[in-house]
Amino acid sequence: MVEYSPSRTSALILAAGHGSRLGGRQKALVEVGGATLVEHAVRSVQHVASQVLVGVAEGSAPAVSEILGSGCEVVVGGATRQLTVQHLLARAVNEIILIHDVARPLASPELFEAVAEAAFRFGGAVPVLPATRRDSIALGDGDWLGAPLPRGDVVLTQTPYAFSRESLVKAMRRAEEDGWQDTTITALLTRAGHRIRLVEGEAANVKITFPEDLAAVAREYASRS
Repeated sequence: MVEYSPSRTSALILAAGHGSRLGGRQKALVEVGGATLVEHAVRSVQHVASQVLVGVAEGSAPAVSEILGSGCEVVVGGATRQLTVQHLLARAVNEIILIHDVARPLASPELFEAVAEAAFRFGGAVPVLPATRRDSIALGDGDWLGAPLPRGDVVLTQTPYAFSRESLVKAMRRAEEDGWQDTTITALLTRAGHRIRLVEGEAANVKITFPEDLAAVAREYASRS
């Protein structure tokens, strides 16, 4: 079994979103729990990766660099999540690439370690939660009900996720050559034929997308103080 080691892991922090559903606020610079989201993200990955790369929107790069100081590299991202990963991956040097979204500040240290360890063992890993424990699930077909989905087979994916650098480079190259555009990097990997191991996610690991999400995360930090 291949042993996990921070010295063999590079962390890519995706922080280039413009926060259009959060009132147009640069997510990287949004403050919650006494720190910016980008500070929370970097603190989360420092114990699991020897290299930390942060992808930000062009306009926020100077401010993020000043906030973070040395210890990580700030890189201007692209117009899409996929392009931002490409920019960061070009600078990554280690064999395992861990990717985390700046909008998920509550992911625990244990989750990062579990994902990184699974990626070392299986080549790729993603944390997931069951989609629902109550409601039935089906596809929509325009204005009509489509095929039902087995409830036990549907999961919600989270970050951080991690892959071998070789697999990620190949998938990103294939996406560029064939013109693939996906909203998640896990979708690109599976589309390219790579299997990704499932790791148990965390209910508290919510993503800040809307103002109410930010308020909920702020309450969680307040309860911890």
